[in-house]
Order: sequence, then C-alpha cells, then structure tokens
Amino acid sequence: MYNAIDIWPILAGLGLFLFGMHILEEAIKKAGGRSFKLFLRTHAKNRVRGVLSGAFITSILQSSSMVILLVMSFTGAGIFTLQQGISVLLGVNIGTTITGWLVTLVGFKLDIGTIILPFIAVGGLGIIFLKNEKLSQISKLIMGFSLMFLGLAYMKDGFAVLSEVFDDELLKDKNVFLYVLIGAGLAAAIQSSSAAAMIFLTSLSSGIIQLDDAVFLMIGADLGTTVTAILGTLGGNTVKKKVGWSHFIFNVFNTTLSMILAGTYLLIIRSGFGITDALIGLVTFHTLSKFTGIAVVLPFLKYFVMLVNKMVPSKEKTFASYLAQTNPLESVSACEALKKESIAFYKRVLSVNAAYFGEGRGGTNPSLQYSRLKEYENEIIRFYFNFQKAELDTQEAEITSVINESVRNASFAAKEIKNIKHNLDELSEAVDVKFYEVYEQIKKRQLLFYKELDNIADDIRLLSGDDMENIDQIEE
Repeated sequence: MYNAIDIWPILAGLGLFLFGMHILEEAIKKAGGRSFKLFLRTHAKNRVRGVLSGAFITSILQSSSMVILLVMSFTGAGIFTLQQGISVLLGVNIGTTITGWLVTLVGFKLDIGTIILPFIAVGGLGIIFLKNEKLSQISKLIMGFSLMFLGLAYMKDGFAVLSEVFDDELLKDKNVFLYVLIGAGLAAAIQSSSAAAMIFLTSLSSGIIQLDDAVFLMIGADLGTTVTAILGTLGGNTVKKKVGWSHFIFNVFNTTLSMILAGTYLLIIRSGFGITDALIGLVTFHTLSKFTGIAVVLPFLKYFVMLVNKMVPSKEKTFASYLAQTNPLESVSACEALKKESIAFYKRVLSVNAAYFGEGRGGTNPSLQYSRLKEYENEIIRFYFNFQKAELDTQEAEITSVINESVRNASFAAKEIKNIKHNLDELSEAVDVKFYEVYEQIKKRQLLFYKELDNIADDIRLLSGDDMENIDQIEE
C-alpha cells in the first residue's frame, strides 16, 4: 500500500515554499532593508516597543533569522542594550505566527492553483523585462509570495492523496513528547518554523493528524528553530552568543509552559473563543502560547538579562569593544559603532596624553599605554577598511570618512606628545626655577585642556561650534 504513495508533490511544495520565502526575503532586503533597519533602531527604545517592533518587522520580512541577525549586529554596535535586543527577539516570536494566519485565512480558503497563475506571470515577466531596480524588486516580491502559495497548493494536494492511504493508528494516542520531538526535528532539519507550520497545517487539513496532536508538533517546531540561533553562536563574539542563547532559553521556557498549559489553551480556544475550525484553532494556539510566554517574561526582563549575562560572560580581549561585536558589512549598525568607538578612542588619547604629564587614567607607564593605543587604532582601521566593502549611502560614506580622519589626527596628537616627552622631562627636572615654572604652566594648561575635551566627549551630541571656539579661551 505504501509503495503507491507519491511523496514528490509534498516535497516539491515544500521546496517551492522555502524558495519563495528566500526570494521574498531577498526582495525586501533590496527594496526596503535599510528603512526597516532604521525603523527598528528608532522604535525599540523600551521593552514593550521592542516587542512590538520585533513582531512588526518579522511579520513584514517573513524571516526571523534576518531580524535575529539585525538584533545581534545592533546590540554589538551599542545601538541596543542587551535588554532592548532581547525585547525585540521576544517580538520576533510573535511575528513568526503571522505566516500561519496568512496561509490559513487565504491559502486554505481559495483555489490557489488557479488564482496564483497571474501573479506568477506578472512577477516572472517583471523580473526578466523590467530594468528599473525598484520595479524589479517588487516583481521579485510578488514572485516570492506566489511561489510560497503555489508550494502550499502542492502540499495540500500531496497530503490529500497521502491521507487516503495513511494509517491513522500510526500517530494516534501517542505520547505528547513524541510529537514535540517530531516537530523539533522537522523544524531543525528544514531550518524554518514557517515551513514546518505549513506541513502541520496541511496535515491537519487533510485529516492525517488532529488538533490535539498538532499543537504539540507546533510546540516542538518552535523549539527546533532555535538550533539556527545556537549554531550561529559557534565561534561568535560574546554579544552574538548572548543573543543566540537568550533566544534558546526563552523558547525552552515557552515550550515547557506551553506543554503544561496546552489543555487550558485548547479549552479557551474551543469554549472561550468558540473556534471549531481546526486550522484556525492551531494558529490561534500558536499565537496565544507566544503571547502568554512573553507576558510572563517581559515584567522580569531585567532578571532574564542577568541570567544570560551570567551564562555567557564577556571574554573578548580587544580594545575596540564596540567594533568587535559588530558586522562591518551591516552599514547602519557599523556606522553607529564607528561613532561610539571613535569617541572612546579620543578619550583614550586624552588619558595617554595626560599620563605623559604624570596624571590621568593612563597610569605611570605612558610608553606602554601608547603602544596599546596604536593597537587600538589598528583595530579601528581594519574595521574601517572592511566597512568600505558594504553598500553605503552618501551620508554614511561622508561620516565614516571624517571619523577615520579624526582617529588618525587624534593618534597623531598622542604621537606628538610622545616625541617631545624628553623635552618635557628636561623642563620638569630643570634646576633653573624659570624653566621649571614654564613646565608647570604647560602641564596645568594641557591637563585643563584635556579635561575640557573629555567632558565634551562624554556627550558629543550636545556639542556646537561655539563650544570648540570656547576651548581656545581656556585661561589659568
């Protein structure tokens, strides 16, 4: 009997669905990727807004992995604190449920195989013949959605045929942990919770599985997709590991909570909401379980961050801490990281220069501090050169060019003090009182100058041209 099963329509449908998601993601990244990054940077300033931003961006991009990578990059660059980054990740979990709702409300209610043909024609012809970049990307977006739904149509037909010969006893009354393991294994294998959800929905639609079993498959799928985040932490820096592990920890917690409350969720869906459609019931369960998990964690987010910090302590040995945790090819976060790193570098230069006068945080060995400063500068320069390989707009190119020049000038200022150190020593050890007093005057004025610059660097955003002119007027 099982020899008659044709598995190819199911696999072809899955392949089309995944390929459609890939095209869709690429089109959105090209057409509006920068806008989404700027939106995410602006609208994730607190816990609640972070969750909402993560949910919105993920639902639009249809790619949780892309948003997770953005969060890693933004957190490493200092644009997000770890707490803000994790709040966005919580929102990502809600955003991943949108695909299920879209497919359930549209894909299973219409004759997709017929309706989708004009969209495939428009998308395919647009990709080939439209020379305008924006219109071409819109065509790819249409094609991506079309292939996703065409894949769903193939999967529906394939599972419908499979249901006619499938032995219901194979998956009936099994241990719930088995369903969770099957769901986790499938999602981990295909690296997509959305694709796994499509398989469960089409299986449920054809009657191969029942809602009470499907909810545990869905719970397992959410756990299985964390494998991607964990693999992404291998060989990564501290922030990348913290983001990946926070995603894993939350999903393990939410999996446990969902298994405990599964019966309660189903009771609410059936009796409270009055939902009788199994497909609507499954996507409602998925969304409800996500909202509940986030509602439980969000008030204690500070302690959740403390747990992640304890699990993944910082170990990188680097001077450029902002740059070490940032992808130089991610222009938005890399530009922000360069700004923050340049300010930190200026403050280090001021400290080293003060050390040549025997004061400041540079310690009593300014030569050692200067050698470390050069290593610091080299890290910034290496990052800057890699950053030039990214797709930059005019403003980013101009800003980072100025930053690079400023870092060089600051380093040159430290070098100049180092070169005259022997002259300063002669003055400081002079027997003639007049020379010694000259040294004391130089030292006093320079240290005051460094202090003023240090204060400005603490809040460079409030700096104006008048502030710089006032520095020239520093008096005894």
